[in-house]
Amino acid sequence: MDEHLQTVLEDLALQEQRPMEDVHADLISSALAHRHRSNILWDHWRSLSPREQDVTALTCQGCTNPQIAARLHISVETVKMHMRNTLVKFQLYSKSELRLISHNWGLGTLMDTLIEPKTGGWILLAGPCSMNSTMLTAIAHLGERGAVRVLDGGNRFNAYTVARAAHGRPDILERITVSRAFTCYQMLSLLESTPAIPAPFVVLDLLNTFYDESVQAGERKRLLQACISHLHRLGQAAGGVVSIRPPAVPSQAALEMLDLLQSSAVDTFFVQMAAPAPEPMRLF
Repeated sequence: MDEHLQTVLEDLALQEQRPMEDVHADLISSALAHRHRSNILWDHWRSLSPREQDVTALTCQGCTNPQIAARLHISVETVKMHMRNTLVKFQLYSKSELRLISHNWGLGTLMDTLIEPKTGGWILLAGPCSMNSTMLTAIAHLGERGAVRVLDGGNRFNAYTVARAAHGRPDILERITVSRAFTCYQMLSLLESTPAIPAPFVVLDLLNTFYDESVQAGERKRLLQACISHLHRLGQAAGGVVSIRPPAVPSQAALEMLDLLQSSAVDTFFVQMAAPAPEPMRLF
């Protein structure tokens, strides 16, 4: 068994106070059940037209019909038509059911669709910290298809979450390589040293280190521009995804960096994570 996977299983067994063999067996069982459910949902997803997929993804983000219409440059009535078609194909009755399924699918198709790298550029995902676990799940899904490089700018990579999403499969975990940067200078150095090869990349929380006000705003902007040039270089080889977290307290420098990234990306998505459904009140 892979040494990294062995460590993850031991940690899980310790946390759950169960024998490691039982945890391993549960992961295998869960993986088989998940694959069966996913196959059914993927069949439904593939039956959608490209425009229906766009509308579905944005709906599961929590966007309203007018917001989707503006985003896709179509009418509100066209959005409603695509959503009706989607509900029929998924055999559902409401958008609430669709959002619930997408949430239980690891925000499944939504984030997988947004994070799908396309050769020739990179996309920007902007969202709250709660988006991170979904990003990690999507990274595990990318690992199912081949090698993926993760560049972590905010100490966001959690091996436990990724192992869970990969259902403990060592072949997936071995395809995911992770490098970390703890300063904006390290982030530039990390991107400089990353080779342009046919393997997609994911940058987690790129701007985290650039919010460090101990570095002059002009210097941070210069470093970010240099980082963007390397993102373009890497994107030409296999495509990539860059996630960012907007600053808690917006400043002029932070807003300028956000604008710089947005204008440089092939496309930008502002992810709105839906709040979890409230648990029913219990009297006893």
